[in-house]
Amino acid sequence: MKKGDQLCILRAEVKTDADAINLLRLVGALTAIGVALDDDCAYLETRELIESRERRLVTWTLKARSACGEYDTRKLIDAWHDPAWTRENSEHPFAYIKTAFQNAALLAAQTSQLAPVALIRKGQRFALVPFDATAERRQELLTALEK
Repeated sequence: MKKGDQLCILRAEVKTDADAINLLRLVGALTAIGVALDDDCAYLETRELIESRERRLVTWTLKARSACGEYDTRKLIDAWHDPAWTRENSEHPFAYIKTAFQNAALLAAQTSQLAPVALIRKGQRFALVPFDATAERRQELLTALEK
C-alpha cells in the first residue's frame, strides 16, 4: 500500500464451499474490471472455534477505485448483490461479468444432469450410446451399428 491509497475491505463469513466460490467470483469480477488487490495483504482467512463450532471469516483488501478511476469498488460490490442493478444496467461491463458467472453456474448445473455417452466405432460407422440407456435401447443402437 502506498501513502494516500484508499482501500475497500470485503469481509464475509464463509460457511459452505458455495459461499467461498461466490466470494471468489465477486473478487474475480472486481479484478477483471480493473480493481487491484492491495499489495500488502490482499487476502486473509481466519478460523475461530466458538462453542465447538468453527467460524471461517475471509477478508479481501482491494483498492477503493479501479485503475482507470471510473469504478468505485464499494458501489460495484453493492451492485453485485442487487439483482435489480444488473437488469437496469445490463450494458455495464460489470453486469456482463456477473451474468457470465451466473450463466456458467446454470450451464454447469444443467450439464451435470446429463448422462455421458459411449462412442462405439465399427469401421467408418459409429454409435453414441447413453450410459443411462436401458439394456433394450443399448442393444437396439448396437444392432443398428452392425447393419
